Amino acid sequence: MGQNLAEGWKNKYPEKIPDIIIPAPSTANTAALSMATALGVRYSEGLYKNPFIGRTFIMPGQKARKKSLRYKLTPKGYRNL
Repeated sequence: MGQNLAEGWKNKYPEKIPDIIIPAPSTANTAALSMATALGVRYSEGLYKNPFIGRTFIMPGQKARKKSLRYKLTPKGYRNL
């Protein structure tokens, strides 16, 4: 999967090389790692997924969803803010 993504990237953006590949937490880690390896760029897990925030799309009411989404994904360096 990651090798296919890397080939697609090279075909679509032949002059551009990404600085870093960051996966969506608990979703695409292996594909992102494989893509980073194929492109020869750095891989880093840059997002922290709060394990205590549930599945926001099934929460009752838009207000509760918005509040939970604010804390669901956080950049790794800013987890304690």
